[in-house]
Amino acid sequence: MKQEGKIQGMKKLPKIIGHRGAAGLAPENTLAGFRKTVETGVRMIELDAKLTSDSHVIVFHDETLERTTDGQGAVAETSYEAIAKLDAGRWFAPEYEGTRVPLLSDTLDYFRENDIAVNVEIKPCPGRERETALKTLEVLAAHWSEDAPLVVISSFQRLCLDLAQEQAPHWPRALLTHHFEDGWKEAVKELKAYSVHGNFAAFGKTRAMDVQLLGAQAAAYTVNDIETTKILFSAGVDSIITDRPDMLAAWL
Repeated sequence: MKQEGKIQGMKKLPKIIGHRGAAGLAPENTLAGFRKTVETGVRMIELDAKLTSDSHVIVFHDETLERTTDGQGAVAETSYEAIAKLDAGRWFAPEYEGTRVPLLSDTLDYFRENDIAVNVEIKPCPGRERETALKTLEVLAAHWSEDAPLVVISSFQRLCLDLAQEQAPHWPRALLTHHFEDGWKEAVKELKAYSVHGNFAAFGKTRAMDVQLLGAQAAAYTVNDIETTKILFSAGVDSIITDRPDMLAAWL
């Protein structure tokens, strides 16, 4: 499958991608976690983009604040001003007390300045798919230049990927899938997907080849041990998304 514009002929994904930074080593989706990932030598990081109640794009995974901050309630019902005051590190370890939830814009600036590639997963709260996708693309357009490292836009939400294809066709798109649900091949073709990011447990002996025959690359998430990594690479998987980039990078 040939793709148009700058996507055509683009380099391969790196073998190791840090999941939400280095989620096994530092608070996920924070600048502290991203710095920890860079220390491991891994040069591509996956993160989640979500909207606050007042439509600021933050780097955050969950729909609610409780798991990774000292706040409470729904992200979609909380302003950025309130979220910016929360502690997003103490839950992980005492030394990360005072860590904040970052804006996507600040995060992209850090990545660009440090020559780090990024996988931006558009992670909308229910009912905010269109708004989240458009705001995320707007921030990317303002903070990611043509000469910056690779950026890949992924989502489990087809509407978000359709909007990315429509609004920013020059940026590679990745289809996210839990179990290669029915219709995934058609989606890859329609989206002209650069890669398919699937649950590692759904990759059998031939799934990576199925992806590659469609002209896309195969990435498996979330893999945190060397034996599983070996099996997946042997099965032809191109890239591993991991909470432990330190361990897998050292093994490579």
